[in-house]
Amino acid sequence: MSTDDGRTWQRTDLEAEIDPLAWRRWKTVLALGSGTHPITVRSTDGPGTLQAERRQPPHPAGATGWHRITVTVG
Repeated sequence: MSTDDGRTWQRTDLEAEIDPLAWRRWKTVLALGSGTHPITVRSTDGPGTLQAERRQPPHPAGATGWHRITVTVG
């Protein structure tokens, strides 16, 4: 998970694995100041390969691309 558009990354806590091929939910605690903050996430597969940043459709080899949202802290 990154709060600086992917310049640095921090680990998050993952839920228990239910299947080797299933996605897993994650959680983390952030201390963000007031303002707007980008949050970017990427996945890592079992062998440790990082998800590619560039978005691609799911066919034929599976979707790729980092997921980004923006949050505002008041």
